[in-house]
Amino acid sequence: MIIDHIQNAERYFSLGDGFRQALIFLTQYEPEAQAVRGDVSLSGEDIFVKIRPYVTKPESECAYEVHRLYADIHYVAQGCERMGWTDAAQTPTGTYDPVKDTQFVDTQGQLIPLKAGCFAIFFPGEAHMPCVQGENSGTCVKVVAKVKL
Repeated sequence: MIIDHIQNAERYFSLGDGFRQALIFLTQYEPEAQAVRGDVSLSGEDIFVKIRPYVTKPESECAYEVHRLYADIHYVAQGCERMGWTDAAQTPTGTYDPVKDTQFVDTQGQLIPLKAGCFAIFFPGEAHMPCVQGENSGTCVKVVAKVKL
């Protein structure tokens, strides 16, 4: 897992061309002009982004997930949320969905605040729990870049 501010995105270009393309898109993203729900392909199914305005939820309504094929870059463009993360053991709670590249897992972790302008990178196999509210729920605009590894 990596957490940083989008102004430091260039530091992570060395992770590979897919990360470079996705991070460049995120640095140029303007939530005031593009805050509608949608998907954008940067390189077919290998690199794409999901733009998701949403309202954060209580931790009890969120779930940890893992991916097998894609790394996630969660970029908070507006608002703030907390992200759960853990390197602890995980017990599958559902069947792996190959279309969504997602499997939900039962695990415990720590909640990390992500404010507007920050991003978190989760690699395949790293359990993470998005969309968790802070003290109060709030509206966020998040762009999730998916990079196939």
